[in-house]
Amino acid sequence: MFPNRGEETGREGPPRHARTNAPTRRQATPDRPLRARVRLLGQLLGDVLTRQEGSSLLNLEEEVRAMTTGLRRAHSAGQQQLLDERLAALDLATAVRRIRAFALFFQLSNLAELEHLARRIEKDRAGPPAAAVGTFAALLARAGAGEVSIDGLEASFADLCVVPVLTAHPTEASRRSVLNHITALATDMGLLDNPALPERRRDELIEGMRARIELLWQTEELRSSRPRIVDEARNIRFYLDEVLFDAVPDVYAELDRQWRAQLERPLPPLRPFLRIGSWVGGDRDGNPHADAGVLRSTLVAQKDLVLGRYRRAVRSLATELSASTWWSGQGARLQQSIRDDEAAMPRAAVDVLETPPDEALRRKTFLVHRRLEATMTALHGGPAEHPYSSAADFAADLDVIDATLRGARLTAVAGGALLTLRRQVAVFGFCGLAIDVREHRDRVRSAASALLRSMGWIDGTLDDIDEATALRLVTDALPFAWTHGERRAHEQRGRHLDGHPRGDERGRPGYLRRRMRNIDRLNDRVCGRYRRGAVAVQCQWVGDVVERPDRIEPR
Repeated sequence: MFPNRGEETGREGPPRHARTNAPTRRQATPDRPLRARVRLLGQLLGDVLTRQEGSSLLNLEEEVRAMTTGLRRAHSAGQQQLLDERLAALDLATAVRRIRAFALFFQLSNLAELEHLARRIEKDRAGPPAAAVGTFAALLARAGAGEVSIDGLEASFADLCVVPVLTAHPTEASRRSVLNHITALATDMGLLDNPALPERRRDELIEGMRARIELLWQTEELRSSRPRIVDEARNIRFYLDEVLFDAVPDVYAELDRQWRAQLERPLPPLRPFLRIGSWVGGDRDGNPHADAGVLRSTLVAQKDLVLGRYRRAVRSLATELSASTWWSGQGARLQQSIRDDEAAMPRAAVDVLETPPDEALRRKTFLVHRRLEATMTALHGGPAEHPYSSAADFAADLDVIDATLRGARLTAVAGGALLTLRRQVAVFGFCGLAIDVREHRDRVRSAASALLRSMGWIDGTLDDIDEATALRLVTDALPFAWTHGERRAHEQRGRHLDGHPRGDERGRPGYLRRRMRNIDRLNDRVCGRYRRGAVAVQCQWVGDVVERPDRIEPR
């Protein structure tokens, strides 16, 4: 399980097997780099176990590994009995350490496999486009060769909608500390692939990996208390921040690059066809604690993360955009935008006076930065000067900067970090991950029944009438659901439409929508996402998923 000490690092260690310089069939396979990485990580883990727990635990691991390997090659009832007896004889503390050691090794092996897969993908991209099956390069190479209609391709991308959804599983809510250590390990392991890496730097990286494994060994992987929705949401935000926020815009960047390379024309304007959804915070069917308050706190945390990323990106842009109007021109649209911002943000206008007057692009970018800071302040209830009301307003400011750069022939600058930021805003908005609200169909039907009773259209429930009639009634009633006057009149009487006293959520018609309206100010597309993405669980007929026709598209 844990290979020879020093086998991959160059450090001396007692060899278990004689080594030769003759190439073997196994060494010549494409998976040789993967096996080398697994051996390196296993060797480092073996060193850590020896230092932390003594040689007895490592010897036990090697003994169990050898026995299980032999059983896989040729099963023997006698050997199986010996293994069972050996494991049964372990005391609890030793058994726990043995299990943790194997689990950590498998985690490190999976990490090595992921890194190996990433390298294989990069290698495929570097080859002929037609050979990279399943990539934009291969698809657009076929289009360039006339095998695929370019017009049809553009139409397909215009209609395409891909929304992977991150589901809510408390058992997968890993601790942030563990995820940070694994991420650092992956980063260091990737740097080892550089063939020009100096030996000293290589040793430093390996020692850093050893330190991470030491910390992983002494870090409690499981939480001491039952995972809560807030833990699930924190876990999801880790992947949003560390992976998705950069990886998803890279998909659009790759499409743009391959479109220009294979078709020798710019990519036509496309709406974002790849977005990321989530159930965490909205899984009301799967978790009784997923109420409106949890949903709101999840969205607030997501928005705070996204705004923080935007703020750092804009700050970086502001330090780079040093173009002077003496060379780039005044830019009437840019100047008007600056005047509008300074009129709406007098305090910020004073602060940016230190910016040279001829650096209009930098001045505008600093004002955008201040608006983002104000938006974060307003999100948490503080006094704010001219915060953004929506991601669309932020995107409009970025469009002004982009148009000014391109008008000044700074196209490479416009196509760099600014374009990446604009893609991130187009995909994630201010919300980050669009949250689907999952509700059990019984509660949906109960709310619909209460609505129809309040309108005097039925006396009982939907279950008392045939499905065709129920579907027609629900469809006709939804446009009139919960008008302001009806809601106010019934709330003044202290009871909900279904007769339950205030504070009882059972079957309340429109209670989800009322809560969602309160959340709507977080982002102008949150409610729109709910209206398109509400999930009724355990549906049995089409009436379970009827949606209000004037609320299908986001505002």
